Amino acid sequence: MIFVMKYLNILFKLFILIFPTIYTLIPFLIIIIIGIKMVKYINNHAFPNSQLKNYIKQLTKNLIILTIVPFFSFSSITIIIIFLINNFNSDSNSKLTEIYSNSFYLQYICYIFFHLIPIFNPIICILTNKPYKKFSNKLLGKGKNEAIIK
Repeated sequence: MIFVMKYLNILFKLFILIFPTIYTLIPFLIIIIIGIKMVKYINNHAFPNSQLKNYIKQLTKNLIILTIVPFFSFSSITIIIIFLINNFNSDSNSKLTEIYSNSFYLQYICYIFFHLIPIFNPIICILTNKPYKKFSNKLLGKGKNEAIIK
């Protein structure tokens, strides 16, 4: 009975780890799917102004890239979950009680990348939107050379 309770406790802790990860990743998956559908719609339909079509393409590209960056950083959580599942398959009961102490440092290493999301998102906006890219190149002194902007 104690052995069953230990496994139920472990399954509950695993559910607590997996559910927020899935709950967090679902909006990013939806945004990526909608962004891809927007790109297909833009390519299939003609717009009266080609400049408008270019702006919409830039915005959809920006949307897709801004969702991919956090999506990859959340993959670190899946690494932790895989690490924990591998520990669950061990035969010794002592390992079952030491799962969280063994993954302590791995969790810190993986969660460091979450702090980089607010840093990468503005950089991606600057690099993918042409008006921002022109302004940043002008500030850096590269605005005279048009080949850099393209």
